[in-house]
Amino acid sequence: MIFAVVVLPIVWEIGPYGMHQRQYGSAFVTNWPSSYVRPGFTSVAQGLLTFRLLDLIQHPFNTHGMTLYPAHRTSLWSRLYGQAHFVHFEQWPRSWQSREPALQDLGRLLLVVGLLPSALLGWQLWATGVTAAGWLWRKRREGTVLFGPVLLALAAFGHLAFVAGYAYLQPDFSSMKLIFIFPGLLGFVMLLASATEDFSGWCSQRPALEPLVHSVFAVLLLGYVIDVSALILQLS
Repeated sequence: MIFAVVVLPIVWEIGPYGMHQRQYGSAFVTNWPSSYVRPGFTSVAQGLLTFRLLDLIQHPFNTHGMTLYPAHRTSLWSRLYGQAHFVHFEQWPRSWQSREPALQDLGRLLLVVGLLPSALLGWQLWATGVTAAGWLWRKRREGTVLFGPVLLALAAFGHLAFVAGYAYLQPDFSSMKLIFIFPGLLGFVMLLASATEDFSGWCSQRPALEPLVHSVFAVLLLGYVIDVSALILQLS
C-alpha cells in the first residue's frame, strides 16, 4: 500500500498522464496515426495464441511493408522473442538494417539457443503467479510469501499485459515492442535468476547434462556479443 500511495502520484505527474488528462481529457491519449496501419495484431488468436518458431528461423528479420511480411509479424510472442535475442531482428531504425547472410545465420542460431532461457523465464512467470494466487485465495494464510519478489513478478506480469493490451488497441505491428517492458526489467531479471538457480541445481545432479546446458548458455552469450559488435561496427 505504501508503494502504491508513493509511486502512483509520482508516475501521474512526472509521466505524461496528468498533463494528458488536463489537456486532452484522457490520460492515455496517443499521437498514433489511426489512418496508417501495417498488419500486426490482426486477431486475439493470431496475436496471443501463437508462437511461430519455424517461421522465425526461416525469416530471422522483420519487414515493414503493408502486404508482404513474414507470418511471425502477427504473433506478439514471436515478435517479443525475436527482439529479445537478436538486435538486428527488427531492422529498425534504418541505420540498423542489414541483411548479410552471416547475420541471418547468426540470428537463426540465437533464436534456437535462446529457447532455453526463455522457457525458464516463462515457467518461472507461471509458477510465481500460481504460487502468489494460491496464497492470496487461501482462507488461512499458511506459509510465508516474500512480497519483494511478488512485487517484482507483478511488475513483469503488468508490463507484458500492457504490451498485449496496447497491441490489441493499436494493431500496427510496431506497437508490439520489447522496449515497453523495460520499466519492469528488474522483475524479469529476478524471475530468470531464480529459474536458472533452480535449473542449475537440477542439472548438477545429472553430470551428463550439465556440460551441454553450460555450452548452450556460452554459445548464447558469444552470439550476443557478436551480434552487438556487428551493430557497433555497422554504425561506426
